[in-house]
Amino acid sequence: MNIGFYIDSLKGEPETVDLYQSLNRLTESDEVSDVSLFYNAADFNPEQPKFGLFNSTEIWCFTGALVATTLANASIANNVINKFKLYYLYNKNDKDIFQLISLPKTVPILAKTEEDAQYIFRVSGKPVHSIVNNVEEIIGAVKND
Repeated sequence: MNIGFYIDSLKGEPETVDLYQSLNRLTESDEVSDVSLFYNAADFNPEQPKFGLFNSTEIWCFTGALVATTLANASIANNVINKFKLYYLYNKNDKDIFQLISLPKTVPILAKTEEDAQYIFRVSGKPVHSIVNNVEEIIGAVKND
């Protein structure tokens, strides 16, 4: 299975550094065959990647499971026609409720907490696909799809 994540920036913020470390560990395991990270903005990150880094313009040639970490990125990826299964990892910083509501039902939503899952359902009427706390749990959730 190929797994890809779509983030806004490679900037070395704690959340991005954690993602780098998790993806590096994932490349050394047998859980997936390939790991890719797509980004909108290049920036310095102190963590050395052991996985493929690609500008978001390259999403069109990706196949596998693609996890978008923002609503804007999920909307962009949803407009790309290719053989990937898109997932949206809910982010509390995404304040645009209308964008959440307009996310197609074909895009499964992943939440980090039960509280987030309840909020998503209350606001959008869409049930959450899975509650995931880390990259390993995300892999488990998308692998079973």
